[in-house]
Amino acid sequence: MTVPIAVENGLDWDLFVERYWDREPVLIKQPHPAPFDLDTAFAAAQAASATLNSSILLTVDGVSRTLTKDLLPRADDAGFAEYAARMRRERPELTYSLLVAAFHSYSSALWSQERDFLMPLWDRVGLPLTGAITTLFHGPYAATPVGVHLDRFATFMFLVQGRKRMRFWREQPWTEQVSSMQDYAHLLESSFVVEPDIGDLLYWPANFYHVGEGADADAATSVNIGLPRTEHRLRYDIERLVADLTTDSLMNRGPTSQVGMPAVAEPLHVALPQADGAISGVPTAITAAYEQFAESLRESRVREASDLYWTSAGLQPMPDAD
Repeated sequence: MTVPIAVENGLDWDLFVERYWDREPVLIKQPHPAPFDLDTAFAAAQAASATLNSSILLTVDGVSRTLTKDLLPRADDAGFAEYAARMRRERPELTYSLLVAAFHSYSSALWSQERDFLMPLWDRVGLPLTGAITTLFHGPYAATPVGVHLDRFATFMFLVQGRKRMRFWREQPWTEQVSSMQDYAHLLESSFVVEPDIGDLLYWPANFYHVGEGADADAATSVNIGLPRTEHRLRYDIERLVADLTTDSLMNRGPTSQVGMPAVAEPLHVALPQADGAISGVPTAITAAYEQFAESLRESRVREASDLYWTSAGLQPMPDAD
């Protein structure tokens, strides 16, 4: 089912916040200045690919693959189109998708473009406590590898090359106890589709289920900005005060993550409560950890972390200077 959404010619931030922010999707035609350009995005993809780190997800025929430099953008590829042509030439039987998380951290030029784009929004709605994320999506894939899903982020998608459509549902379209749906043919009737042109900006709020689809057999390239709107975890803010976050630490965050928390060599021991319920002693490992934690929260560290966060416009980790 195709349902038209609002279309705006150009980006008026006041109008956007009033009508669409956390409310409805909108297709913004040819915003000026554009948040990203093709050459800068490809240079960032090359820089990310050279690291072979955990921020990169490569799937081939829908299966995650071990990263090798011949499967990623290389220094001798002139752009996304040339990279896609090389992949077709060397592996004509395969389809692939390339996703790069923390994408802004690989290029100061791309980070600067994104910061300039977001600052007018932050002026109107406030800088979020947890930062924005940036993700590159590239490839001739039929659908986003994870399938239909819901993010905790409101999203801006900027199409820099090729044809791509986004399929949306206003509420969860399945009753199964799963968080995503890769085989979603039976859900198509309840969805609606938006297909931007190159240079268009598509926004959708965090409460819309969605999946990205290739509109033809050629590779499409988009850069997405995710803005956290739900499921904020306070420990993320503490991490920003006590740890120097890196691309890898952000990508590897899990349910038991303790990014930057101090290691303690002495074994943990548990003190038994006294009869009146008072604790007879504090475990020495916890005391050592607390002392290091308190030290890290001295005024200079808090001010440094705050200044860095405002300077970065919430886009951390910041890239190295080019």
